[in-house]
Amino acid sequence: MHSGPHNEYCGDEAQPLLRSGSSKVHVQKLCMGSMVVILTLAWCLLDMWNHEVSGNLFGIEQVKNLKVEKATGDLKADVQKFEFPLFLAFSQFLFMGLFFLCVWRVTTSDVSSDLAKVQPTSFKWGGMVTTHVFSTFFLQSLMMPRQMMSLGVFAASRAIEVPTAAFLRSKVLGAPYGGHSLTASMMMFAAVSIIYYSYTQIEECLCIWSGYGVSLAGPPLFVIYALLLTAPAANAVCQEAVLLNHETHPLLVLALQNMAATALFLPVLLLAHATGWENFLDALRMTFETREIYMLTLWLCVQMTATAAVWIGLIYTVDSFWAVGLRSMRVVFWWLKELFFFYILSDSLLSMARPHASLWSFVMLCGIGLVASSMAIDQRYDVTLDQSEWDKQFVARQFPTFKAV
Repeated sequence: MHSGPHNEYCGDEAQPLLRSGSSKVHVQKLCMGSMVVILTLAWCLLDMWNHEVSGNLFGIEQVKNLKVEKATGDLKADVQKFEFPLFLAFSQFLFMGLFFLCVWRVTTSDVSSDLAKVQPTSFKWGGMVTTHVFSTFFLQSLMMPRQMMSLGVFAASRAIEVPTAAFLRSKVLGAPYGGHSLTASMMMFAAVSIIYYSYTQIEECLCIWSGYGVSLAGPPLFVIYALLLTAPAANAVCQEAVLLNHETHPLLVLALQNMAATALFLPVLLLAHATGWENFLDALRMTFETREIYMLTLWLCVQMTATAAVWIGLIYTVDSFWAVGLRSMRVVFWWLKELFFFYILSDSLLSMARPHASLWSFVMLCGIGLVASSMAIDQRYDVTLDQSEWDKQFVARQFPTFKAV
């Protein structure tokens, strides 16, 4: 019989290729990454559908009072468009509030315990409801700029969401630098800017910002644009704060957020009706008399409900900072969709048919790589630590050879 090296060789052969500890870590990272990718793709798909359905809804025209002019014999009619963003936002708040309330009641095991964690007088709850109202209304009102904007300024302004989320996390959660390393935050800001700028170069227009609503210019444009950029980020941070600090059930958070938004938005809707800005009765009549409008409104409510569920799932999986940063992936999603149809409908290469778009597609790929790199090198800090522990942890990670006292 052979012994010694042969037995050692057999022993090595019997060992698994991956250590149990390392394989467990790798599997956890793989599952985590897969979940983030799935949630991001779902959010991008729903966001694209929301824009398409909203565009179709606001583009519907209804002909009424058709009559023939006696002098010319021509047909003349009054054309009414669906221009009721307040009514649409109110319908979505009510639909989502009732839906999530019913789902939470069916799925929860302890109603009294969940309700006891709700603190409606908290600043975080008030901020969450207010930012939710603003972000949803401005999304559905489809406001657009009347004047052209520099592509570089547009891309940089869209990337402002990233430092905004980091700043708000530092204030609301008490997390220095937003709970992430400065390097990762700066890389993410640069990556989002590159992605948006590349997309505008490929499409050669601000195609991501278009609609059928009110055209704005001057100070109103800058005010509304600032709200469009900051409201979703602020809402994500407030949602994370409620989930983390109050340990509230996610479905209950969505239910109460939308029910409170419904109550807050109702006086606005009635005031708009009284002042003649938006006729609530005309909106009801036009919605229920026209099957196409009714189905589009219902489908949009369903899509917004699914979007809210995916969004809070993304916040729960990563955090509000990365959830806001991953919103830029909708541009990548639209670009990949157009690239897919280009190669399906064309026999030519993109570099030959559209060399300008091919160049900026490569730049966009670099931006995507920068996003992945920023997530890979990120150093997250435990938001449950107090300030002294924060300082020790920050010093230890930034300066490994220095011992914090």
